[in-house]
Amino acid sequence: MVTGRIARIRGMDQDKFDLKTLTRHFEVHNRSEGKSARTVEWYNGALELFQGWLKDLRRPKVTDKVIEPLTSEDLVKIFASMNPNTPLVARNTAIYSLMLDTGPHLSEVVTLKYEDVHVHDR
Repeated sequence: MVTGRIARIRGMDQDKFDLKTLTRHFEVHNRSEGKSARTVEWYNGALELFQGWLKDLRRPKVTDKVIEPLTSEDLVKIFASMNPNTPLVARNTAIYSLMLDTGPHLSEVVTLKYEDVHVHDR
């Protein structure tokens, strides 16, 4: 059996409620719990400031670019094309393996120092 509070939460359609409506619901909730008028007023003021801040907030840029992950066949081709017997290619193989296994940013890889690698600690 679902309690009344959980049923109300599940029944709320997120698209139908804006922040001002939710703020009013929160005010009613606070008053119904018997909070003092000053406390309710403080909550309302804080939420009003927060809403104002949200209106100056710039939305992040969203890209529709989807990066496809490498397939197993791609990885086999990449590593088969390298001859690890030369120092430069051995280094590049290690870098590719590090990036594929741990997913660091390129900037983290290029600034990696010998002291940062703890081989004995795995």
